[in-house]
Amino acid sequence: MDKLEIKIVLSYKIPENGLTLNGILRGLQEDQNTLMRNMVKAILSALEKKTIDEHISSHPDRYYRYGKQPRERKIITSFGPLRYRLAQLYDRQTGSVFPPLVQKLSVLPYKQYQREALEAAVGQVIHLSYRLGEKEVRRIKGYAPGKSTLHRCIKELTEQYGQ
Repeated sequence: MDKLEIKIVLSYKIPENGLTLNGILRGLQEDQNTLMRNMVKAILSALEKKTIDEHISSHPDRYYRYGKQPRERKIITSFGPLRYRLAQLYDRQTGSVFPPLVQKLSVLPYKQYQREALEAAVGQVIHLSYRLGEKEVRRIKGYAPGKSTLHRCIKELTEQYGQ
């Protein structure tokens, strides 16, 4: 297992009067999703840099940097949507352009919702219906996959379970 060191600086505004422990904890709870998204972006950026350096150092004449993708990739996680522009490499042998981080992390193509983001909704579907499960998760979290996305996810899970 590789060790990845990321230095994160956190700047937080604290009031001078009326400060309580409960107030600090409440403020952090409200900002936890933003903090998690920023941490994931920092980790993805560090992993991406490391992966690109590995590709280029292992085959110096084959790969070279090709900038970033023109559009941000939307990844929906349990702590909200995350937008990230993936860096690309150009393969001189095949003439193809690809984002190496997608291969390294096994990111599912054409899928916005990551499996961990669907756990709450799938748990609700078991006890309710697809439509009511989606509504309940949207009420609790503020966002949720649609009933069709839930149906497709459960269908994929059952197909994988049978294999």
